[in-house]
Amino acid sequence: MAANCSFFNSVISGISTIGSAFESIMTGWYVFNSDIIYYNNHKLFVLGLSLFAFLSLLVYHFFRIKAKIGYFIEKKKEQETAGREYQLYILFFGIAVIVIEIINEIFKIRPKSLLVANVSIGVAVLIIYTITDKIKWVRDQIQQIFIFCFFIYISYVAYNIINLKNDVVPIIVFLISFFFSYNILKPIKIYWFFVGLTFTFLLTTLALQLIPIKSCILLLNFCILIFIINQVKYAVLLDNRDNFRFANEIVHKGNSLTIASNQKGEILFCSETITPILGYHPDQVMGLKFWELTEDSKSDEKLNPIKNQENKLYIKKLKAQNGEYKYIQWKDKKFSEDLIISIGQDVTEQVIVQDQYKNLIQTATDIIFEIDADGHFTFINEFGISTLGYTKEEIIKKHYSNFIHENYINSAVDFYENLVLNESNYPIIEIPILKKNGDEIWISQKIIVRKNDLGLTAGFSGIARDITEKKNIENEKKKRLKKIEAYNNSTKKLSTTDFSKYDELNTVIDLILKEAASVSNANRVSFWKYDDDLITCKNLFSLDNQRLSDKNILNKESYPIYFETLNNKAIINAPDVFDKLETSEFQKLYFTKNNIKSMLDVPIFLTGQLAGVACFESTEQKREWDNEDINYARTISDVISLAISSQMRLEAERKLELKSQLLSALSLCTEKFLLSKTTHQMFQETYNIIGKAAKVDHMYYYEKDVIYNTVSQKYKWSRDGVTHQITPLRHMTEENLQEIYDVASQRKILNTITRNLNDSFFKKLLIENEIQSILILPIYINDIFTGFIGFDDCTAERKWTEDEINIFQVLANNISSALERNRNETKIIESEEKFKLIANNIPGTVYLSKFDAFSTKIFLNDEVLNLTGYSKSEFIENNLSFLSLIHPDDKNEVINNQIDNLQNGMPLHNVYRIQRKSGEFIWIEEFGDVIKRDDEIEFVGGIYFDITSKKEIEDAIKAKQLAEAANKSKSDFLANMSHEIRTPLNGIIGFTHLLMKTDLEEIQEKYMTTINQSAHSLLEIINDILDFSKIEAGKLELFIDLYDIKKILGQVFDLIVYESNKKNLELELNIDPDVPKYIWTDIVRLKQILINLLSNAVKFTTEGSIKLNVSVLEKKHNNNSLIRFAVIDTGIGILEKNQKKIFKAFLQEDSSTTRKFGGTGLGLTISNQLLALMESRLQLQSKIDEGSTFFFDLNLKTSNQSINDKYNAELKSLNIHLDSDEIENNGNNITFLIVEDNKVNMLLLKTIIRNLYNNAFIFECENGYEALQQFEEINPTIIFMDIQMPIMNGYETAKAIRNTKKGRDVPIIAVTAGAEKEERNKCISAGMDDYISKPIMKGSVEEALVKWLG
Repeated sequence: MAANCSFFNSVISGISTIGSAFESIMTGWYVFNSDIIYYNNHKLFVLGLSLFAFLSLLVYHFFRIKAKIGYFIEKKKEQETAGREYQLYILFFGIAVIVIEIINEIFKIRPKSLLVANVSIGVAVLIIYTITDKIKWVRDQIQQIFIFCFFIYISYVAYNIINLKNDVVPIIVFLISFFFSYNILKPIKIYWFFVGLTFTFLLTTLALQLIPIKSCILLLNFCILIFIINQVKYAVLLDNRDNFRFANEIVHKGNSLTIASNQKGEILFCSETITPILGYHPDQVMGLKFWELTEDSKSDEKLNPIKNQENKLYIKKLKAQNGEYKYIQWKDKKFSEDLIISIGQDVTEQVIVQDQYKNLIQTATDIIFEIDADGHFTFINEFGISTLGYTKEEIIKKHYSNFIHENYINSAVDFYENLVLNESNYPIIEIPILKKNGDEIWISQKIIVRKNDLGLTAGFSGIARDITEKKNIENEKKKRLKKIEAYNNSTKKLSTTDFSKYDELNTVIDLILKEAASVSNANRVSFWKYDDDLITCKNLFSLDNQRLSDKNILNKESYPIYFETLNNKAIINAPDVFDKLETSEFQKLYFTKNNIKSMLDVPIFLTGQLAGVACFESTEQKREWDNEDINYARTISDVISLAISSQMRLEAERKLELKSQLLSALSLCTEKFLLSKTTHQMFQETYNIIGKAAKVDHMYYYEKDVIYNTVSQKYKWSRDGVTHQITPLRHMTEENLQEIYDVASQRKILNTITRNLNDSFFKKLLIENEIQSILILPIYINDIFTGFIGFDDCTAERKWTEDEINIFQVLANNISSALERNRNETKIIESEEKFKLIANNIPGTVYLSKFDAFSTKIFLNDEVLNLTGYSKSEFIENNLSFLSLIHPDDKNEVINNQIDNLQNGMPLHNVYRIQRKSGEFIWIEEFGDVIKRDDEIEFVGGIYFDITSKKEIEDAIKAKQLAEAANKSKSDFLANMSHEIRTPLNGIIGFTHLLMKTDLEEIQEKYMTTINQSAHSLLEIINDILDFSKIEAGKLELFIDLYDIKKILGQVFDLIVYESNKKNLELELNIDPDVPKYIWTDIVRLKQILINLLSNAVKFTTEGSIKLNVSVLEKKHNNNSLIRFAVIDTGIGILEKNQKKIFKAFLQEDSSTTRKFGGTGLGLTISNQLLALMESRLQLQSKIDEGSTFFFDLNLKTSNQSINDKYNAELKSLNIHLDSDEIENNGNNITFLIVEDNKVNMLLLKTIIRNLYNNAFIFECENGYEALQQFEEINPTIIFMDIQMPIMNGYETAKAIRNTKKGRDVPIIAVTAGAEKEERNKCISAGMDDYISKPIMKGSVEEALVKWLG
């Protein structure tokens, strides 16, 4: 205050001096300028002094503006800031008014002086400023006071503009005031209010010409310009405010602590983030309090408020309000000469973690180290030092290569060089290092590159772990894996070996043992065969050349524990043969003699029984047999078992092959026996076949001469390369062949080796003919020995098997039968001639037959050729049975009648059909009787007559009657089937469809959808069956008309898109541009085929796409085109062997397809049959797991133009859709009569009609009779008529209604489950107007009502 007073005293004391000087200047000036108000009086002096004083005051306060406003960074209330602003406005406004008015007065600017008034105004404003500086309440209201004074002043200026028209100053003051009003009048709404008043004033003065027009226009123009400038400033201000608010949010709501201080260290600003960081409030830390509150009392270093290291980071430890200490990382920025901005980050956790990290490094159980760019150690933790055994001084500054095994130094150097070049992240290297004591340990180290601020490599940091134990395990594992690989390769080799190419089992086992010994590194591997409680070594592979004779034969009695162990399928693992229970029974001498140290015995089982043992022996040292050895030994055991089984199977196959050849030969020979006419022919044709199949050297037939009681050779066969006959042929007596006669008398065979026979003529004979083995089978006719057949082997002693003997015995029996037949035929031929003359002259076919199961003909006259088309020889010589010609339907009855009549002694009389040689059937009538011998029927004789013509007439009449009845039954069945199944489906589909239109819960809607879809699926199956039946019956007809092909395909895709979307399949429709727009076809059947194919594609495709391609293959004359329709999928595909099968009715590719995908198997059958009606067929290309392509080609008449407009108009009229409102309005006076015996169908139809016609009258009748009784009274507008009803059906009811006067014009709509075309025609014929098939759908009912009610 003292300084301020001295300043003002100095100013006042100098006024007089300055005034005198000023007066002299003004006096001199006045001489040259007459405008200055100076009349040589003191007025100018006073004004000059006043001007100087107020200018000085103005300058003084101008330089004090900064002090009055304060630092911008200081946090002050908005109201306090505004108060200070308006105080300055009042101060400078008061001074400016006085100064300006004094200047105006001095220079005589105004035409009329307003000095007193304006100076008074200025003084008054300064007084107000003084009051606001002293009184707080006035200071708080300073903004409102100033704005009020401003409005008064501007009003005063406006008044001067109007009243002082020649004074330009008011205009200038008005413009200046208007310009600065934007900065003064706040908020902005007050400014806009002032602008409105201003323009209202200007427009009023212009309208009323209160001031000169030019002045008014100038004011108006400048005011508009000033308003535009201020508005631009306002827009910029808003943007600046947003920027300020954004910066303020960052400062106060961020994670950083921001403070502003002066050079003294006094805090001028602190962000609100100090609270979450240190716990203080910003007001608590203003000034030097921040440093006092946060000072670390334990630290000797005093807090230096400002480091004054601009743009450099440093950390201070500060005390928080709760007593904890936080580490704050600071960065200073010198904002101005007296203002420093510091931004701090809380790095307490990082510092703590860093300290912990240092502790962790020192206490870690891994080697942690750092080396410089040249490879010298700069740091290593305590664990690394103790592990290596060196001191810290011996490691630090030493090169890392000094500690690495010499063989791995180059690898380590390359690793570090590549690390720098590639800058890989955390690479790993495994190397051996040397401890101080020379021991080697393996380490796995992970390295990172450390770089300086310039990006240059400063060194490396790494962590190394001792992996010596891991390395040892890996080496063991490698050895084990190598062994496993060798065992696996050996197993694979043995398992893929074809043992069937080896004839001897020993050869196979030797190969297996050699492979096992070489792979397992066993000194010996042997195979011991188990047989009859004995185990004998049969095969041996030994590296020390041990022999089989050195091995003992083991018996169960001497080694019970060993045998019991093997029988229990247990492996005997004896690393030390002298210290194992299972080997304790062996004498030590055995192991010592054979030098056996370790033994591994694995039992071999065949079909569940012990077959042998695979033995592995180690003779050089004791060996621990590990799991791999045991498993490999098991494998060898299994391979040997497989080899034995394979050899046994091969032997069985050889025997089976021989048996098969014998049976085949026997079958062929038997046929030739039956067809042969003589004994010579019989043996001539069969001996070669039997001999080769039996693999013998000779085969012969000896026949007994009953008269001379001798046996002689009749026929003989010899194998190529074998001598046919050595000793001359002769008649043999019973004495010569006593051995054969003996076995023949006992009905046995002779199967022997020559050397086993007793000395006799027969043995001598065999030796002379070099026969080593022989098989003799006696032949009997009528239980009398008549000869024998024989087989011999001249190269080996052979024992024929039981199967061979049984086959040869059958052969002997067949030869016996053939010989007997030949003898009997000879007798029959003699009697045939007796009948020929008589029989050939009788009209009709005369026959004589044996009384046997085949009714074998022994005589026929020539008429048989005319009757049957077969010659006599075919019946008699070729044994053609007449019974085989009888029609299968008549055969049993004919045979039974013959047996009954013949046994009862009655003559034969039968009428039946036979099949002629040409294949046709004829009717014959048979008359016959028996020929007996000793009261036993021996022959049957009779005659056949052809009665075909007579029978055809009778059968034609019966067939016609049966066909008509069958056709009617089938039609009735199909109609009943359609009605009975569709009727309940009608209720299910109809009511679920209606329920789905109501408000349902999500789960209810899901269940209803499932029911509806299931019912539709059942309906599709029924339709498929009915279509199949109609096609089979030939009742299906095509209805050809002109249709838009794209529309057809679009409708097909609409029906299939839902199922494909559920499986996320891509549907694609490709139509070639050449395809005509319109085609003549049956739209229903074409859509049915395409839907079948696309549905199958969706069903059997799980992922991918389904395409329908339509293309023109050929354009023909008369607008005909050959169009191909192809359905391509990416589904499961179809096996080639099943591709024809799927086109058969009720069949799918296989049973698993039916179980997995469902279906009846009719879809493709029906589609193919429909295409057959269109003169085409379904074709297929398919690959398993790639997909299928079904396609067909149709020759269609095409057009690129639709039918005429009239026909289009008619089609459109048929597709009229009345909206619900229109239907409701037209339904007020409609009466419906529903005739239906099924309550469900009745309720469904009523519900649909109620939904369409709310106010309609609906009457119900349960049968036709009831409807006919009430018809006249009800007088319905339209009738829905069921067909199958009790008492009176729909056809009868419709006819009866049509016969009434009122019933002639009433529309009658048939509602039936019948799906046949005849059903529709029958309804129309009965007088009904239209037809709705069940299941009843709302759409079909609505379409019918629109059609008949309009």
